[in-house]
Amino acid sequence: MTSPEASARLHVVPTSGAGELDGEKPPLVPPGRYLLRFSHWETAIIWGRSHKLILHFTICDLGPHLGTPLRRYYNVTKVVGRPGKYGNFKIGWKHDLVREYARLLPLPSRADRLNLDRLSSILLVGQVETTTTSARQKDIPEALHYSVVRELLKVEAGAR
Repeated sequence: MTSPEASARLHVVPTSGAGELDGEKPPLVPPGRYLLRFSHWETAIIWGRSHKLILHFTICDLGPHLGTPLRRYYNVTKVVGRPGKYGNFKIGWKHDLVREYARLLPLPSRADRLNLDRLSSILLVGQVETTTTSARQKDIPEALHYSVVRELLKVEAGAR
């Protein structure tokens, strides 16, 4: 038999939550076209095998969403070196980033010189959509929906 003290310890219920949400809640804005300013890029390896490039933008349209940060995710062939802010990567000619870059700016003459810093000097129009399903195509609860840049469409202003 167990002692009364040991029995009492088995039924202890915590008085507060054991977990906390990390980071800031992803932004949610109405879907549509927005003026975007490029901030920076980062590379990441997700789930240990999916190599990604993430472009960071802020909304420049006047109104309630001015300054809202948004991201555009791209698949890349390989993250080169350590993943992180301003990380290096390799990408194929048929990838979405190359196609969108060519729509916005002239491609460089050398294949090893895709300069993302050139996006900093221009104002872009991007299609923003709400993410409602996970990567595994499972529905995300409405309280956890978030916005992402789905496509970069054109240059609105700035040097080309």
